[in-house]
Formats: sequence, structure tokens, C-alpha cells
Amino acid sequence: MTEEWRADALGVTHCELGESPLFSQADSTLYFVDIVGQELHAYSLAQGGVRTQKFPQLVCAVALADGDKLVTIFDDEITWMDGEVTRHLWSGGLDPTLRFNDVQVDPAGNLLVGTTHREYVPGTSGLYHLVDGQLRPLRENLGLSNGMGWSADGRQFYHIDTLAEEILVAAYDPGNAEISEEIRRIDLSGEEGIPDGMAVDSVGCLWVAMFGGGQVLRLSAEGDRLGRVVVDVERPTSVCFGGHEFSELFITSATNPAGLTKSEGDVFRARVDVSGRPTNQLSDAAKGRQ
Repeated sequence: MTEEWRADALGVTHCELGESPLFSQADSTLYFVDIVGQELHAYSLAQGGVRTQKFPQLVCAVALADGDKLVTIFDDEITWMDGEVTRHLWSGGLDPTLRFNDVQVDPAGNLLVGTTHREYVPGTSGLYHLVDGQLRPLRENLGLSNGMGWSADGRQFYHIDTLAEEILVAAYDPGNAEISEEIRRIDLSGEEGIPDGMAVDSVGCLWVAMFGGGQVLRLSAEGDRLGRVVVDVERPTSVCFGGHEFSELFITSATNPAGLTKSEGDVFRARVDVSGRPTNQLSDAAKGRQ
């Protein structure tokens, strides 16, 4: 029998396309973006308020850098932000039919970022490692590069291709940010919804937001279904652990033109029976320079 939890809406905002939830332990803040709305949101768990920053272009994802500084991923730009100071880690050069999508930092502090076709054309997406100011390809000819995660030792890598409805499980070298060999693929085509963002908990299980399915699945690293979180909207997009000792699961969502609930596009929280791990941070040595 699988476990089941229910997520509750925080009632903090309504995103057109909420994505990339990220918890900063230093100031107990949950960051997330509205890609279509071109906004970066910061929700204080201690105070309950939301700060919103508007940008002139799509803001696709966020990550943490050493010192709890923010790395912001725009449609074809990667920046490091420290208050009023912004440094470009990478900018320009993507095919104009593409944009950046999800981003994660591996346990060694390397930044990996994926792309998607703006019209979601299969076979056009890729996954890249930012190194020395360049994007080094790790996977190409994907449908839509999405959620990522690692085992506790960093030696096993998980990567979602949304259009293929599968998770790649591969051997990984965190020192060089290299995928060395495929171990297996987890087929999610039989589940409700399609896989989007992902988080890995403290015992190595995968939590996968199922866009269009109104749920977040909990899977073993072998692909066994262990449980699910029921979300009161059709389009959950991504997940992260946060809060006290990373004991809460936060879930972003997207609006649905045919949606029937007032929580469409809100952020949800579920108190589950397992904790997550502290957020990996981009190291100074791995930032890359132009």
C-alpha cells in the first residue's frame, strides 16, 4: 500500500507558470519564479510576506551560490545576484527557438541547466554544465529537459525528460560533472500527468511533480511507487524541501484556463513523513567566467 498526503495552498500569490521552488535556510525564505509573469518571488516563512521582483524578460529558474547568494536563470542568460550587484555568468548564444528551463546545483557545487524549445518541439532540448563561462553539453536531443537530483554521495544522477515521460538514472562523477553511464530509465507514461520538477529526500527517494495529474509522486530510485501528495490543482510544476530541518514539501503550480479552483498558480505545502536535504550551492570555483 502506498502512502498519501495532502498539500494545502499557502494563499501567497497566483503565478501563470510557477516554477523552481528553492529554500534558503539562511533567512528561511522560499524563492520561486513565475516564468510567464516574468517575476521572482521570495516568501518569508517567518514573517509570511512575499517580495516580488519584476523583470523585462522571462525568468525561468533560480539556484543558490556560496554565501546564500542567488543565481537567476533568464531565458538565455545566467546571472549571479548579490543585492544591487549583478554579475553575468553566461549570456546570449542560445538558438532563439530555445530558452533555459530548470536548473540545479550538484553536490560538488557545479551548475547544471537545461533547455526547452519555446513551442516544445521534441528532440531540440539539452542539458548543460556551466564551466569557465561556457555551456558544456551533457545530454542532447531531449524532449524537454526538466527536474534533476542526486543521491546523497552525488554518484547517482536523476534527470527528467518531460516529453519522453521518463527519468534517466545514471552514474555521475560530481568532481567533473560528468554522466558516465546509464543505469536505468523510469517510465512514467502510465501515470496521471507528465513529470516536471523533482526533489530528492534524505533517504534517496524521488518526489516528482506530475503536471496535469494533480499530484506529486514519491518513487524509489528504482522507480517503485511509494506514495503521492494530492494537490488541489491540476498543474503542479515543481517541488523542494524546506522549513524547519527541511521537513516540509513546497509545490509550485501553473494556472489552467479551465481550472475550477481559486488556488490555480498558488504555492502549496505538505507536511510529509520524511525530510529533505540542505540546498546545494554553486561554489566560487565552479561559477564559470567570461
